[in-house]
Amino acid sequence: MQRMFLAAFVAATLLWPAGCSEDYVPAPRPKTTPRAEKPSASEPTPLPVPATAESSPAEPSEPAAVPESKPVEQPAVEQPAPVAPPPLAPPRTIITDRHSIELATGVALPQTGPEGTMMMFSVEYEFVLGEPNPKSGYVWVIERAKGAPVKQAVRLSKKKTLYTAVQRWRPENGPFQSHIEDRDGKRLSASIDML
Repeated sequence: MQRMFLAAFVAATLLWPAGCSEDYVPAPRPKTTPRAEKPSASEPTPLPVPATAESSPAEPSEPAAVPESKPVEQPAVEQPAPVAPPPLAPPRTIITDRHSIELATGVALPQTGPEGTMMMFSVEYEFVLGEPNPKSGYVWVIERAKGAPVKQAVRLSKKKTLYTAVQRWRPENGPFQSHIEDRDGKRLSASIDML
């Protein structure tokens, strides 16, 4: 193509003087069919775009489902079985014959009798453990500071006051104390001061 244009240019240059006369009739130009220009090497050839289906408007994509994480099972640790505390034992009550009777309000008063001065005694008692046994014999013992004590057999109920008088005893024979024991001499109460 370039060569054809070049040849036409040269011919026009050479024939220009001849064409300047009045009788000159220009020769008709040969008809040429236009050809598609070849793409230059510098311009990149556009790649064909593959026909795609008509895309719908963008829809909000749903979040990807996250797989539920299963709780990690911890290895079962065998725990010791709870040990029940031992049952509380009731407070131990030491039952002794000595403390089965309680004495209170011991009184010692001098009195004047037919034979002179004598001592009057009284004391309150109460069974705090058990009950009095009517078949058992009880003895009320009254002691003085010096000399033999006086022992008097008595019948006891659950709670009462004992009275007695001792001839030929004087206040100076004191201090006095008393307690209760059985017929075998076993004490059933503590000693109490007779004041």
